Amino acid sequence: MANTALVNPRTISDPSEKAKEQFQNLVKQLPGEATGIYLAGMSFFAGDILWLTIAAVVGLVVLLWVRARAKVSTTIWATSIIGYFVWIYAIGNGPLQALTAAIGLTLPAMFGAFIVVVYTTIITILAVKPPASG
Repeated sequence: MANTALVNPRTISDPSEKAKEQFQNLVKQLPGEATGIYLAGMSFFAGDILWLTIAAVVGLVVLLWVRARAKVSTTIWATSIIGYFVWIYAIGNGPLQALTAAIGLTLPAMFGAFIVVVYTTIITILAVKPPASG
């Protein structure tokens, strides 16, 4: 796998290299490894909130461990963690839905899908850095 260290796209002269770097920045912010652990927990423990909460916590620990080993920026830390919770909520029938129900918050059924689209779009826009003018 290619080196995915964050590089300032303004220092890259080749547009294809700049596009690759922007894509790598976006991929680093999507918590795939942690979400995969939670999805596996969903298949094993569907309907059991205690075990789904444990799977969510294990996924979060893995997310934090991977990001720490990759020595990513604070921005990627924050966007990864927020993205993880967005995906956990969007997957549905888990600890976040139980939490919202416990506090009496009723959200539309499609709210999870909506926040995934909005959050991913915002992160994509923020990950693309404009070229330096001058």
